[in-house]
Amino acid sequence: MKKYILLMILALQVIVLQAQKASYKNDQRLIDDQPIASIKSMDSKGTMGMVNDFEIYNMQNQLLIVAAYDSDYPENKNDNMSYHYKLSFVGLDKDGYFKLSKLGTAKSLAKLIGNGGIIKNDVLDNDALFTFIAKNGKAAPAAKVEYIMVQRDRSWPLDFREPGTIEEQSKLIGNYSDAAPNGSNVDYYDFSLPSGLIVAKVNFKEGNDSQICEITTMKDNLKRAVPTPSKERNVKVLMGDRNLEVIKRITKWLVDNRYL
Repeated sequence: MKKYILLMILALQVIVLQAQKASYKNDQRLIDDQPIASIKSMDSKGTMGMVNDFEIYNMQNQLLIVAAYDSDYPENKNDNMSYHYKLSFVGLDKDGYFKLSKLGTAKSLAKLIGNGGIIKNDVLDNDALFTFIAKNGKAAPAAKVEYIMVQRDRSWPLDFREPGTIEEQSKLIGNYSDAAPNGSNVDYYDFSLPSGLIVAKVNFKEGNDSQICEITTMKDNLKRAVPTPSKERNVKVLMGDRNLEVIKRITKWLVDNRYL
């Protein structure tokens, strides 16, 4: 048993030493002192020179990988030491998203590529690349959705002419829908733009007598408790559902705060 444990320790030491042989010197990724690639950097567009993009070439000066800073990734408040990059692998129609250190980004990229073992004999290894992306890649950033509100004169009153519709000057500016599950003692509603894009999810108790509700706004992913006092201003009602009085007050808040 002791012999087996000793062999395991020795094997782990060999693995660590092998990993440590990979190094980054003079803009080149070296493995066992044999250069396999060079890295060229350039200012990333729109970052005022604060962040770089990178191109990785083989030793024949052929472009293999393009690493572009991805500003679409939302900032992680628990990680202020990393950037997210999209790596595109030339000629293989593959790409992936990876996290690199803000301190020595080129060195972090070189370490990622070198330890990935994806460059062999001056070309990208397709099989190794598949494993590399699966093992080290991050989820792609969520697709951006255009948040376009209806253009209108906001000085005009709101109209609730049909159940589920919100109008201004006879122009549809949004919709609301009952989203409460069967049997719930809490009311849930979704508010959306005419395009169908949901802008807010709302829940409250006590129906029209509710004086406070919880509103989650999708544009900024904020959840807050919003007072919904019964005093109304600039709203006229022709018809609606059972909670229309409080819906009017919620809609007023969404309009005033430019969510609708």
